[in-house]
Amino acid sequence: MHQIRVTISSTIEVGTEPTDLAAAVRLLEEARRNKAKVVDAALSVEKQLGDIVAHYFASGAGGMHAEFLDHIVHTDWCSFAAKLKICSWLASDKVGWPGRQASEWTDRIRKAMKWRNAFAHGAMHHANGAVSLRFFEATPKAESLTDAFLQRVERELSDAHAGAHDLGVALGAWRAASDTATVTSPPPQSSAG
Repeated sequence: MHQIRVTISSTIEVGTEPTDLAAAVRLLEEARRNKAKVVDAALSVEKQLGDIVAHYFASGAGGMHAEFLDHIVHTDWCSFAAKLKICSWLASDKVGWPGRQASEWTDRIRKAMKWRNAFAHGAMHHANGAVSLRFFEATPKAESLTDAFLQRVERELSDAHAGAHDLGVALGAWRAASDTATVTSPPPQSSAG
């Protein structure tokens, strides 16, 4: 597969002390790989929400499920926020989750949306051997991309994914993971002879 090569801008802050530009570039490349994973994980959560919306509104629509997805759910005007709003309503009004449970569910999904927006629209900044993410969320913010911070983001994205899955199961959009069989290939046999 062709690897896209484009110009990507980042900020490397240098002071009066020597700066290892090659190390700074490597660190920024690692940060960009994490950025791509955050965006992909959040898109996965958004896709789950879209599938839930389509299941609820179009699963019995006489073959209209695909058209509903293509012409409504997967369009630019059916944003992540719109899908979240519909799914929050489904969680509280249709599934019957109590207010606190539905509110906590919504907060889990909002965190995925928050990190998607921060990483997709924010800027990477390198200074003093560390990378930070500068983004806007009501006010300008900056987060140092430490292991602890990235593990928190990873956990929150995993929680959002699990939350979307739980709602899909509760609405019958798909079965619980324990209801499906997992098939794994046996390990390759050595041909020692």
